[in-house]
Amino acid sequence: MASRRVADLPLGSNRLYERMSGSRFVLLDTSGVREAAEPWRDRVDAIHADGPILHGNATTLLIRPDGYLAWTATHPDGPQLREALHHWCGAA
Repeated sequence: MASRRVADLPLGSNRLYERMSGSRFVLLDTSGVREAAEPWRDRVDAIHADGPILHGNATTLLIRPDGYLAWTATHPDGPQLREALHHWCGAA
């Protein structure tokens, strides 16, 4: 599902596009692995989503700064997420 524009999903009292800065990746996560993104905090905004994120069965989305999907996973573990972050965002 990568390379599709992500919908402007509701995130509590705001929406996804309101939370995007335009220059940073967004890690949208419902599975609890966003802590693994801590080494990339200078390039990635990790956001917890309480509800479904509406991309198949995905529980974790890595969204490019332009709003397109870079990577998705269903219940990833820390090493999978770190590998994706390294691929898309460079070394930690």
